[in-house]
Formats: sequence, structure tokens, C-alpha cells
Amino acid sequence: ARHAVAATADPWMLEEVIVTARRREEREQEIAIAMTSMSGVALEERQILAADQLGSVVPNLQFDAVAPSSGSSSAGQIFIRGIGQTDFTPVTDPGVALYVDNVYIARSPGNVLDFIDIDRIEVLRGPQGTLYGRNATGGAIRVVTRDVEETFSGEVAGTLGDYNLRAISGTVNIPLGDGFGTRLTALIRKRDGYADNLDESGVSQLDDRDVAVVRGKFRWDMTERVSSLLTLQYSRQDDNFGNDLIDLSPPGLNLGIAAGGISGDSAKEVATAIDSKIDDEQFSLDLRFDVNLPGFDFVSITGYHDFEQHSNSDADGTSTAVVDAVDVPQTAQAFSQEFQLLSVADGPWDWITGVYFFDETADFEIILDRGGASLESQGDQRTDTTAYAIFGQATYAFSANWSLTFGARWSHEKKETRVSASSIADVTLAPVPYADDDSWSELTPKLTVTRQIAPGMVYLTYARGFKSGGYNYAASVNGGLPLDPE
Repeated sequence: ARHAVAATADPWMLEEVIVTARRREEREQEIAIAMTSMSGVALEERQILAADQLGSVVPNLQFDAVAPSSGSSSAGQIFIRGIGQTDFTPVTDPGVALYVDNVYIARSPGNVLDFIDIDRIEVLRGPQGTLYGRNATGGAIRVVTRDVEETFSGEVAGTLGDYNLRAISGTVNIPLGDGFGTRLTALIRKRDGYADNLDESGVSQLDDRDVAVVRGKFRWDMTERVSSLLTLQYSRQDDNFGNDLIDLSPPGLNLGIAAGGISGDSAKEVATAIDSKIDDEQFSLDLRFDVNLPGFDFVSITGYHDFEQHSNSDADGTSTAVVDAVDVPQTAQAFSQEFQLLSVADGPWDWITGVYFFDETADFEIILDRGGASLESQGDQRTDTTAYAIFGQATYAFSANWSLTFGARWSHEKKETRVSASSIADVTLAPVPYADDDSWSELTPKLTVTRQIAPGMVYLTYARGFKSGGYNYAASVNGGLPLDPE
């Protein structure tokens, strides 16, 4: 999609912004959705370098880099209009859907994206259950990267700053002829820690930065009617960004200090015996085919996201091991496939319909050091999720000013979970072995009446969302009862 200024001398004319919030290119000023769209250039001008900074420029959005108790600055929690999810474990799901281009990022760990070569972001407020489906009860965020262009271009940018900050990024767009083209992008960002560690047995610094992102986009216009776009992305994090906790409790209430430990007294000093870093690797694949057929377009979207992370958290904020999560290993592999049919003919009707399939396997565990002779764990928990849906939405224009949009999505989801003894910790606290499964189905409709009134519109919308059910960690405690969907 593109951003273009209307060809007019009127200084009060709004910039024409093209978005794909409803899965097709439309003028933002003409669609009845509560949304905020911001170009990549606007993000750069405001120094919005990562997804967790969007809350400073987008109304009703709260995006925190560190979910409570996660110990990972890449495990963000997202809320829109107060609806979201604080739990970062893979046994529950977010309340706001996050997409990078066409790939759904299902897990909170890994959702704090570093921005590079961004075309725009779109933040949709309110339930988006019809077109975006599961886990979009609060809304949806779409991060759209810049597409392959027809002319050769490139750019390189570098940054130096305090705390030995150094960053370099680069992009090159290469047309290869005969409908082929590629766009390659890379980013490296490093910085020393904001906080020094008072405990010499742990890492020397915390709240440092060491990330790298590489992306390749490959476009092939196979015929006049068929085109494909393959996007491959790899990212790595190896630091303790945001992982600096100190004890602020009144004297005598912290068990770590009572046991002889120490803590920092400001954001620049911490005390922890943990000697590991956040190790995060992600790979994603996005393959899209667009086929122009008589009377409608056919779209196929295949997505794959592979995530692996080891994080840690000194929850008591002292040098004594009281509640130290010395390792939080987790992995997730997700595959999705979507087929769409979209109207293209001029006339009062504008419609889209499609089917969707999603499959994910996620593993999670917390390894605790509570000062005893042995490491402890709640168990190694695996959750398998299979979901599929059929959806459709149509808009009928009664006149140049009045229109009605209606649609619905039927979703079905099954979750299977099992808890087994830890292969890392000496002691598994939760009852093992344990296994359970549950499934849910939901219909999420939408109805919107729109009246165009220059220079804007008035609309009334009714919409429902569907947030997946889930389990506790560990699922075998508290009777093993599953959590109902929302």
C-alpha cells in the first residue's frame, strides 16, 4: 500500500492514506473502523524504534515491553481500550492480535518487534472477530513492511549515542527483470547496560541491548494475472534489556535482604546472582499469491513462525536466591493457511470471503532457584492448538452517502495440553504426568451502518470477538480445569 498527497493546492486537504485494514486497499478516510494508521516515515520522525513504543503515539493503546514476571523484554503485553492479556505463558492467548505483514504472531514472547524498513502500522480498535478472527477481542495491530519496488534503490543509516550505543541498518531494492525483484534489509543495534550489577557473581550489567534483524522479500509477477511475494525474516536477541529489578519494599519485608542479600536503590544499580541473558531467536515465512480472475480475486496466504527463547527473572530483586527464575525455556512453531475471494467489479456490492487454518505447538517451563539444594519446576508443559474458520463480509452501498456492512466468522478451536516431569530441574512440583484437551466454537458477527458526511463520516457498529480458552501453568494444579473463552 502507498501514502500519497492529493494533487490539490488546498492547504487544508488531508493526506490520502491507503490502508489494508479490511484486507483490501482502501482510503482510510472512507472506511468505518476506529483505527490509527502511521507511515514508516512518521514513525522514524518520532523515534519510534520498536513496537512497545507505539503506545506513546497511538490513542487507547498500551504496549509494555515486559509482561509481569516474564523476565523478558521481548514478552510484551498489549491492551487496547483496556482489553488484553497479562499472562505471557503459551497456555493462554493475547487479547490483541498482532500481525507482521500477513503472519499472525501468536505468542507474547517475541512480540516486541524492532522496526526497520516499515511502510506503515495500522492499529484497529474494538473487536475484529470477522476478518481477523481469534484473539482480536481488544483489536488488532498490523505492521506492514515496505514492498519490493520496480526501481533500484538503497539506503544506509547509522546511530551513535550514550552508553556506547551503536546501530546500523541498511536496505537495498533490486529489480531483476522479467517480473522478478527483491528487497533486502538488515539491522544491528547494541548498547551497554543502564544498570550495573552489585553482585560480582552475576552478569556485570543489565538493561543492555544486543539485537539483529534480517529480512528478505522476493516478488515474482508470473503473468499479468498472477503474482507472488515471499518474505523471510530472522531476528536474534542476546541481552538483558528491561530485566533490571530492585527491591523497593519496606525494611524487613523482603526475604532476600532478611537472608543477608543486597539490592540496588536506583534504576542504575541492581543486585542479582543470575549470570545468564535473554536468548531469543525467531524465524518467519510469509508466502502470498494473488490471482486476478474474471469477476473476483483469489488470494492464498501461507504463514510460518518459529520461536525459541531462554529468559530469566530475579523476582525478589536481591542478590539472594529466593525467587529466581534462572531459566525460562520456551518454544513455539505455528503454521497458518488462508484462502480468500475478493470482489473487484464496480457496483454497489463489495465483498470478501475465505477460510482459515492455524496449527501451533508450544512448550514452556520455569526453572526456579529458591535457595535450596535443588532447582525446582512446575513441569514441562506442551500445548497443541488447532483452529479453523470460515468467514465473509460484504458492504452494500445504497447511495453515494449510505452503506451497510455485514459479516460473520465461525471459528472452531481445539487445545491439547500435557505436563511432564522436568528434564532440567531436579524437582517437579506439579502432579505429573497429566494430559487434557478441550474445544470451543464461536460465531462472531459484525454489522455497521455508515453515513458519509463531508469531510468525514458517521457510523454505528456492532461487533463481537473471540478469545481462545486455555489452561493454567501447570495445567495439573487446581483440578486441571480449562479456562473458558472470552
